[in-house]
Amino acid sequence: MGNQIIDFSEEKIKRLPAAEYAQVVMRLPAKRRMEAILDRADAVAVVRSMPLQDFYMTVMEVGPDDALPLLSLASTEQWIHIFDMECWNKDRIVPGEGIAWLDRLARAGYEPLVQWLYNVEFFFLISMIKQWIRVVIRPDDIDLTEALDYLPPHTIDDQYFWECRYPQYEDLIRHVLSILFETNYGYYKEIMEHAVYGLDAEMEEEAYRFHKGRLEDQAIPDYYDALTIYVPMEPSEVARTKMRYLAAEPVMSPPSFAVVKLEESEDLFSRALGRIENKAVLEYIQLELAALANKVIIADRVRFQDSELLRECLDKVRATLNLGLHILSRPGVNPSSAAQILMNVYLEHIFRVGLEPLKKLGRRARRLVEHGWIARCPLGMNILEPEWYEFVDLLCQPFPQLQRHVPGRAPFPDFFRRPSEVSEAQERLDTVLCMGIILDSIEVPWQELTENLWREGHYASIEDVTVSVLLFTAAAHSLVHEKPRFTARPIPVADWEKIFPLLHPDALIPHIRTWLSINVQGEQWQKHVNSYIQSIINAYLEEMGPFYRRGETPDPRWVKFFLFTQ
Repeated sequence: MGNQIIDFSEEKIKRLPAAEYAQVVMRLPAKRRMEAILDRADAVAVVRSMPLQDFYMTVMEVGPDDALPLLSLASTEQWIHIFDMECWNKDRIVPGEGIAWLDRLARAGYEPLVQWLYNVEFFFLISMIKQWIRVVIRPDDIDLTEALDYLPPHTIDDQYFWECRYPQYEDLIRHVLSILFETNYGYYKEIMEHAVYGLDAEMEEEAYRFHKGRLEDQAIPDYYDALTIYVPMEPSEVARTKMRYLAAEPVMSPPSFAVVKLEESEDLFSRALGRIENKAVLEYIQLELAALANKVIIADRVRFQDSELLRECLDKVRATLNLGLHILSRPGVNPSSAAQILMNVYLEHIFRVGLEPLKKLGRRARRLVEHGWIARCPLGMNILEPEWYEFVDLLCQPFPQLQRHVPGRAPFPDFFRRPSEVSEAQERLDTVLCMGIILDSIEVPWQELTENLWREGHYASIEDVTVSVLLFTAAAHSLVHEKPRFTARPIPVADWEKIFPLLHPDALIPHIRTWLSINVQGEQWQKHVNSYIQSIINAYLEEMGPFYRRGETPDPRWVKFFLFTQ
């Protein structure tokens, strides 16, 4: 599970036994993975050695129709797993998906289709057939010629008449029923009788019970059980008892799809894994990781063929595990102590410990937006500068995120990975709270601004106005008119040339700082105010300074620090 570079041209890789090769090949991109498997003389053995979920994930990543060469080699158990994964929505069968997969199964070959028909769980098959076709039994007391006028149009034995609810698959249904009729008439008759007399709700309920059990055997929860993954956990609630269960729960061929994604990382979680040498422990963690990923994927209702969203889910798991591991490892965070935690604490608990500070962060951000000063502001979140809007908006998402800054690329949304990032976000939320103190201390004539803003200026609409613009506009009005009260009254364009010299940085900036020191009390709040205002002051010095040095007045149409009126 450590970082490895796999060279698939090496003969020793090609000579690996089928079961080992099935694990190694998961590190390849999906299409190359399929090609590598099909190139093997024992491709059938490799495919059937793949854990059910690894095979399913491979098929979905390649694309169900493009993966037909792989599907033709699959075992009946692998086919049953695909139907389990693709033909249910929560606790309801999705017949359209089912018949589409039946078509692929038929195209994979006669033998796979027959094996599936006789091994798939009975109530599931009946529930599907009841939704694919309408079946009517020929009445005993009426001549067949007369009965044909009102019976469904198709029959194989002049006893059970049916019509297909999916006309494009009519030939497929006839083919399937013919197989059942020709190979085992008793089974065919039992199916058709249930299709007529079986109660839909009872059939589907029984099918769901077996479906849920099969998935639980593969560490795949149903939707309602999966939701528990988003219940936070305090570090004090964690029990370090995992090791005592490892010997009693040996793991056979755990799915590797989730751990392969983690191998790309160099975070604390991956480095801690690298310190664990016990193979049984590693395999148990691999199974845990797959189970955890499954819970997140299912709770988020992500379809496995959506590779982008799937990758995002796995990254969420990795990031939050890393965050939880940092929290549980304190003090003295290092790979060795983190490895001990991985061996003694269930991964789900580590994930939920990482989730706990994120939930608190998200709740605080939403309270600020829904009940705090942002809710009272006529512009709502639009009053925030773009950088701060993005920051608050990401925290208000169902799963809070941050804006990641990496040299050489544009900022992008990302998951929290370290406690220091959570602490920084808390500090920044305090700064947003300070913006509310600033705004509440400014007299803002909202109606006047809405009606009288100069449309040719940088802010043609009230919706574009932010806290910093109101602050600078109010400071300009106070300075020019020598009034202590900060009122965000826009500057008349006709007076701009006369007013501009009065707004020199040497006069305006100290005026703003003095006002802030009076209206925002406390050393800690002053620190947050300074962190917010400093970048705006720097921009003012950079953009307006050259005009003062040259003795010129900038065109008011391009000035972004003040509001103007005609």
